[in-house]
Amino acid sequence: MSIGDRIRQVRRSKKISQHELGQILGYERSAVTKFENGSRQMTEESEQKLSSWNWRMALRVAQERTNAFVVDVLDVLNIDPDIGMAKDITLKELEEAFKALSQYRTSPIYKQQEVDPIKVAFELRDAGLFAMVMAGLIQEGLNISASELNTAYIERLKSGTF
Repeated sequence: MSIGDRIRQVRRSKKISQHELGQILGYERSAVTKFENGSRQMTEESEQKLSSWNWRMALRVAQERTNAFVVDVLDVLNIDPDIGMAKDITLKELEEAFKALSQYRTSPIYKQQEVDPIKVAFELRDAGLFAMVMAGLIQEGLNISASELNTAYIERLKSGTF
């Protein structure tokens, strides 16, 4: 799925028009149309605005910007999870990542690994990606913007009040 397709999908799921999305992002309706059909390239500023607007867009933009180091797991797996499903998947992925990581040996004296290092990397990526999905669904449920959530997160991180 292209980034334009994702914009259209998210916009429609939120039941807003191209004009309304343009107002939210500070663009004309025609710009949103061009983003959706791929005839206008996204600038870094427009990607930041989209990412701040919706966590699903942030996931897609991250995939584009990181050459797929961050993967839009919703697109790859063709799922649109509810919060219960996302919680179950996240817990399973965290458990698998913990298990793989606890078996991984970092010392060079270990000639044979108990677990394939690539498997460890995959499990950690899975856990991180699904944790991002879970955080996005919680954000949606709270009906707050990414920037509000990030501001609160940074404040708590700095104050050590987690």
